[in-house]
Amino acid sequence: MEYWKPKLNGDEIALSSDVEMKPWSMPPWRGYMAPCFGRCKMQTGYFLDHVLLHGLMFALLMGSKATIIVVVVTSSEIDGPAAATSLPSPLLLALAVHLLHAAAVPPPPPPLQLRFYARSCPRAEAIVRRVVRRRAALDRSVLPALIRLHFHDCFVRGCDGSVLIDSTPGHPPAEKAAPPNLTLRMLDVVDDAKAAVEKACPGVVSCADVLALAARDAAAMAGSVRYELPTGRRDGTVSSAAEVDLPSPSVSFADALAAFRAIGLGAVDLTTLLGSHTMGFCHCGLIADRLYNRSSATGADPTMEPGLLAVLRRRCPPHAVVTPQNASRDAIVPMNLVAPRGPFGLDNSLYPSVLAGRAVLQIDQELASSAIARGIVAMFATRPGNFRRQFARSMVKLGGVNVLTGRQGEVRINCRSARLEPTAKGGPSNTHSFATTLLCVCRVLPVCHTLLPVPAMAARALLRLPPALLLCLLPLLLLLLLASSAHGDGGYGGGGGLRVGFYKDSCPDAEAIVRKIVAKAVHDDPTANAPLLRLHFHDCFVRGCEASVLINSTAGNKAEKDAKPNHTLDGFAVIDDVKAALEKRCPGTVSCADVLAIVARDAVSLATKAVAEGQWSKDGNLYQVETGRRDGRESSAKEAVKNLPDSFDGIRKLIKRFASKNLSIKDLAVLSGAHAIGKSHCPSIAKRLRNFTAHQDSDPTLDRLYAAKLRQKCRRPKDNTTELEMVPGSSTTFDTAYYGLVLKRRGLFHSDEALLKNQETRGLVYEYRGSEESFLRDFGASMVNMGRVDVLTGAQGEIRKKCAFKRV
Repeated sequence: MEYWKPKLNGDEIALSSDVEMKPWSMPPWRGYMAPCFGRCKMQTGYFLDHVLLHGLMFALLMGSKATIIVVVVTSSEIDGPAAATSLPSPLLLALAVHLLHAAAVPPPPPPLQLRFYARSCPRAEAIVRRVVRRRAALDRSVLPALIRLHFHDCFVRGCDGSVLIDSTPGHPPAEKAAPPNLTLRMLDVVDDAKAAVEKACPGVVSCADVLALAARDAAAMAGSVRYELPTGRRDGTVSSAAEVDLPSPSVSFADALAAFRAIGLGAVDLTTLLGSHTMGFCHCGLIADRLYNRSSATGADPTMEPGLLAVLRRRCPPHAVVTPQNASRDAIVPMNLVAPRGPFGLDNSLYPSVLAGRAVLQIDQELASSAIARGIVAMFATRPGNFRRQFARSMVKLGGVNVLTGRQGEVRINCRSARLEPTAKGGPSNTHSFATTLLCVCRVLPVCHTLLPVPAMAARALLRLPPALLLCLLPLLLLLLLASSAHGDGGYGGGGGLRVGFYKDSCPDAEAIVRKIVAKAVHDDPTANAPLLRLHFHDCFVRGCEASVLINSTAGNKAEKDAKPNHTLDGFAVIDDVKAALEKRCPGTVSCADVLAIVARDAVSLATKAVAEGQWSKDGNLYQVETGRRDGRESSAKEAVKNLPDSFDGIRKLIKRFASKNLSIKDLAVLSGAHAIGKSHCPSIAKRLRNFTAHQDSDPTLDRLYAAKLRQKCRRPKDNTTELEMVPGSSTTFDTAYYGLVLKRRGLFHSDEALLKNQETRGLVYEYRGSEESFLRDFGASMVNMGRVDVLTGAQGEIRKKCAFKRV
């Protein structure tokens, strides 16, 4: 703490020129003179003649260090005209102080360093590693996704976490909205790691460092590539889609090398980091040009080995490549079809593929066209240890690209939202907020005293407000900050709303309880899977996923479950059993809407052979379900009739219905695959069999032989007792047989065959018929998308005690 004793020059106050200005006590910020509060003037006229300044508490928080400046003025030191006009009451003031911005060039920012958080947050790296390991145990695809996320961050504005920032209304789109970033995944893992670090060390560890550490840990888990990572990055405040200029997967080696050299990386780094393409998948749109649009005799890239060309053309037929590059809706293929560790392992297997002309991406195959790169490729192809060591070195080098350190940038609390006003990269960040002078009169002295013990995170957040607003709202803001830091919950996700693991603290056994009851129900009745899955679908399409489909009708209201499309819904007893068990374990905690979502996930997981046999995931789940929904209070049969897709809908109407729920054409094609399990009844297809039009007896899109068999079963159109298997002979197994039937014009519903009437949905039908892995992965993603439709969260809605009855 430094004490500055002022001198009086006539009617002005000035800091003594002989005060020793220690480098660590007077940061080089720009000067700022705050207004004077109370009855005082700063230049001429009245001045303070009886000022008891016990102290100027001016918290200048930079990083984790606070400089407290105390100015002491007593009446005995006031001479001249100021002494003749005394004020009767003593004032405790926070006096405006000149903070001089050094005229000289500010010192360069400090470099990154190993174990930067050794004192301020010693467990930071272990916390991030634990989060990544936990997610990787559930979904190995998190590993390549995190490495890719770090690469995309560092290549635009440097490794400053700007790729994590969300777009905001009224501002240009952020980086993640740029086309090359539309397929970025696992941002919620970074959110989860950041939340865990914030809980241990508030306001200390940057999002940029969290992302870099997560990528480092992903490399270690994917391929035993271990390295020490320097930290100390700060977060950027700018994120612009217009600045995203990542090397395209189809560029030449020369262009790719130029892009790498522009950020300080070289040919060795380029060749090495491309080795990560042994992991993950790519969209067919990225390689369509190699497969079909070249001037060679075959129309394909002549550098591609014929066997690989045949495989890729089967997986990416022309009609399946229907969306723009990186639009995330076309078919996908593994980046390396011969990876010994599988699609989520990091090793040197890409390089033999490059030498054999079997690289999937153009940029990877381009490595063979450069003499320098080809030599490196040949070495890595036979020396995996060399590859691992160089990959570690190149990742460290990548992680140092254009970083912000010291006082540059900020440390975000939420990685998706920049806290400061945008500034030029590398420049002073929000200078005025740190040069704000707090003027506290004696009546608000407790506020000043309270400011000191506030955690660094809360104090810095307070000081970023405009000075006038801060003085008015300081007490309230302080209470809000303290309250917000005292409440929180875990789980994957970026804060409010849905997240994986929402109940991990409030009801940690919730999903296990659900799984146990659903498994018993399916064991007792193998046909139970489909009705439970269907309940969730019918719920989400009417008023959103808020369990309104479970509410009973009353004397004054006909509820959804009594609407005509829902007459054949089943599985309500299982939902009631699950809810009763949850209420016994965690009263008033888990919503009926979340029960439906978890039950649906478990039902389809148990019906999926690869999942049930443990080949898909260690936890036995097809996908991770987000939770945190609240229950609705309204249920209307009329709304169900209006909103639920009909089995006779054509493709345009289906697309329109799905779009109204913010679901894509791909979601439509994928979720239609739920018809792989279950049964229907004659009224659902009666019109297809008889009097489909005024001129035809049957639906022309229905195979004639199949139509004849169905007519024999459904002699009475309104027969609601005869059951029809959606996939004959396979109605309890969730697989891709449904898509094979659609292509044979043997889909049970008219809406099934409608998938062939649209280029995009038809391409997906072909893709899923040939790739169960693609279908299962996309089905999980689309179920998550559907589960987000018009949800109630936070304080919205309610948590019902019994799902069939609204709370009074």
